[in-house]
Amino acid sequence: MLDERPSLWSSHNDKKISSSKKSKKSNIILSIDTEIGHVLQNIAEGEGLSMNSKINSILWKNISFYKYIEQDGSMIIPSRLVNFFIENISEEKWIQEYSDTLEEIVPFFFLELKTPQTLQNTLKVVFDRLLAYGGSYKGYSCHEDNDGYLNLIFRHEYGIKWSRILSTVYTRFIQNTLNHPAYTLNVAEKWFAIKISEGIINPELNDFCK
Repeated sequence: MLDERPSLWSSHNDKKISSSKKSKKSNIILSIDTEIGHVLQNIAEGEGLSMNSKINSILWKNISFYKYIEQDGSMIIPSRLVNFFIENISEEKWIQEYSDTLEEIVPFFFLELKTPQTLQNTLKVVFDRLLAYGGSYKGYSCHEDNDGYLNLIFRHEYGIKWSRILSTVYTRFIQNTLNHPAYTLNVAEKWFAIKISEGIINPELNDFCK
């Protein structure tokens, strides 16, 4: 899973989130059990975070992932079993099922957020949070290349077959759902990259991907 995510609109690397713009904050009074407070403080200190950042991270994970896990009654599978499923289910079946799942859950997710399903919001909400929290990959980043196109880089621990599966699914998702031309740029054992081959003239999006 990924580490601290202080803002819905922040960018990140594998281990640490960094943001050039601070998100807006709302001050509230929150009372929690003393025991939970001590546990949270110890966890936050161990991760090099403030108590406030850790609480925000936990809340975002609940809002954008665990809430839907509970509603759906989904099972959380250990990584050892994930490797077994990847190796014993064909790429074609994985691609079809994963694609169908995205087509079903992503529009519902945006409806609940009351947010338009744009490319910008998809990068910031779906790839940066929903799918990362689900364990499809361990790290995600994006950047603008010299031609003004966006390159998306995903890192994981499940081998080249998983890279081929995810790169195919995500490329089709971007093409079919968001109507942006995209193709697989690189596929490797522990990472893959996708290029969105259309200039994105959007200062906020470019800032997010730097």
